[in-house]
Amino acid sequence: MANQRDIDRCKKGKDQWNKWATKMLDGRAKLINNKKWKDDGTDEGRSEETIDWMDAATADFSDHIFEDHVDFQGFVFPHRAIFNAASFRKNVRFVSVDFLEGVEFNEARFHGNTWFDGSNFKGDAEFQKASFDEYAQFERVVFERAKKFHQVIFYESSNFRQSNLSRADFSNAILRYAHLEDVNLSGVNFKKTLLTGANLLSADLQNADLEEASLEVANLEGAKLHNSTLKNANMQRAIFDHKTRFDGAKKVDGCKVDRYALECLEDYGGLTVGARMVMDIHDDVAKLRASYSGFLQWVHIASLIGFLFPYLWFVVAQYGSAKFLPENSDNFIPLWQALLQFIFTGGEDWQSGFHFHWSFLLFLAALVYNGLRALLLMKTKKLELAEDASGLPAAFNIIDEIYLSDKFVLRWEHLYRASRVGFIIYLLAVLINLWHFFTMEIPLNP
Repeated sequence: MANQRDIDRCKKGKDQWNKWATKMLDGRAKLINNKKWKDDGTDEGRSEETIDWMDAATADFSDHIFEDHVDFQGFVFPHRAIFNAASFRKNVRFVSVDFLEGVEFNEARFHGNTWFDGSNFKGDAEFQKASFDEYAQFERVVFERAKKFHQVIFYESSNFRQSNLSRADFSNAILRYAHLEDVNLSGVNFKKTLLTGANLLSADLQNADLEEASLEVANLEGAKLHNSTLKNANMQRAIFDHKTRFDGAKKVDGCKVDRYALECLEDYGGLTVGARMVMDIHDDVAKLRASYSGFLQWVHIASLIGFLFPYLWFVVAQYGSAKFLPENSDNFIPLWQALLQFIFTGGEDWQSGFHFHWSFLLFLAALVYNGLRALLLMKTKKLELAEDASGLPAAFNIIDEIYLSDKFVLRWEHLYRASRVGFIIYLLAVLINLWHFFTMEIPLNP
């Protein structure tokens, strides 16, 4: 539980707080000068005077709820600062704070914007299972010892620019759209971390553990991933350039990466042939091609024939009695109108005019699917032609935009997924439609 003494002292502002902190530091200096300070890291190895000083110098805000805006800017914490399970309901500023010993924000909840700019963590910094609902900024922060961010959640963007995060633990954390440009991330534990959309431009990720990490749509231009662990990491749609390097990367098996992104690397970023063989390389052009060739192509052709058969049969059957008349007749209608009536009525009493039948919905579903398939097939052939002409992979990503507005973005991925689902619906529609037309009765003695 929080110490009410610390809460009251905090409310008096920075000057009063730092006056107390200076007094505590002076007290420690006296204990050291008088040889009464004794601390080997264990309770048994501490003198009574040392234990009393530590108790008095520790700031405990654990479980406390800060209802209003909080400003700790410029505060000095002479010993441990404990904010475990504390809740900050509004914006909080820890700007240019000196944490002279360990600080604990484990399971703390930051509901508003949070700033730690320019703060100095001389002891262990613990943010395990903490959550940040709004923007969080850790720019120009100095971490001198352990950096523990295990299972931390940043629901919005976070900024760690100009901070040294070497050997930090971000395992199982959520760092979507984090700003980590030019940051020293060497040896960082990013195992099972969500880094979707993170900006890692020119970041130093040497010896980092990225096993099962998600780096989808992350910017890795100029990033150094020498000797990093990439087993089962997801780098689909990540952005590489000729400066991105993977020299010595280990355990790359199962690492998902786009073929186009690999082609953007110089000499494949130092990845050996053996390494690329065990990676899960995705080619969006090949994905489209696979959907419209081979077995699936023949399935579609067969289903297309099944879809058109009743209507072609009707046209052929009626064509024999069709004729050109010099003037309109009440006993004749144009062949095209007869076909439309046949489609709309599902073949049931089509001569009497347009009356709705449920099979018309199956016709519309099949028509829409074939239109969607034709659009994707045209795109596939266009990409294949570009590859044949240049001898290079086509610069295509399935998340490329087709249509963009203020409220809606349509991507090729949306059409592709719709076609995959639509294919099943289409097959069912064709089978049901065929069954309907094959239940028509014919005379035994025509």
